[in-house]
Amino acid sequence: MEESEHFCPYCPRTFSSVGQRDHHLLSTRHNRCQITFREQVEDWPVIFNIYTVTVWQLSDLYFYCPFKDCDFHEHHASTFRTHVDCAHEFLVRDGQVQNFKAEVYKEKNDEDCREYGYFGPLAPANDTPRTASSSSSPTATERRIPSSVANTAETTKADAPPTPTITCNKCKADTTRSDLMRASLREEYMKRLHEDMMESLADKTVDFKESAKKREEMKAWFEEGMKMLKEVDGVAV
Repeated sequence: MEESEHFCPYCPRTFSSVGQRDHHLLSTRHNRCQITFREQVEDWPVIFNIYTVTVWQLSDLYFYCPFKDCDFHEHHASTFRTHVDCAHEFLVRDGQVQNFKAEVYKEKNDEDCREYGYFGPLAPANDTPRTASSSSSPTATERRIPSSVANTAETTKADAPPTPTITCNKCKADTTRSDLMRASLREEYMKRLHEDMMESLADKTVDFKESAKKREEMKAWFEEGMKMLKEVDGVAV
């Protein structure tokens, strides 16, 4: 068994056995993966409808894909996000996601709610909230929205052609250890960037030029490190 399996992928702790690590993952609430995606509002290029789906890790320590006709499941949140990113797109009609499984529910019993949740196929019946995702008949133009991890800046116009769907098995097979490392670094980088911007906005005496300079330095450091990781992994840059 690989030594890396004894490390928590979310915090610096290490464990002498996989069982101890798995218990830590559940007991410390490292057991959910939230995926955010956005729909551009027509005629408003800087306004978006934000959708989220929170996938909960089951007692078998797997995250299960919430999309129809997909049996993909994965232990690690970063790998799971990579799968959703490359294998699925969000089919939205009238503000409702149409291609979720029937077990996917809305966080609020509200027609305009864009927050979804999914416990997976093994969830007990009494744990599944009452409201399921809508599957009404077509009444408006459908939009296919490629998925994106929370806080990403890239967006896709509504009339853009859908990207080719990649099979689950290929997506999982192509995910290397370096992919996982880079995914975790991107997540931490986004958190750090968000924290820095929030602190600057809260400080009425902040020097925005100096703050921007610090962020540019952090960006250069981050991009250089990601490039080196790719080179070490043998990926052409």
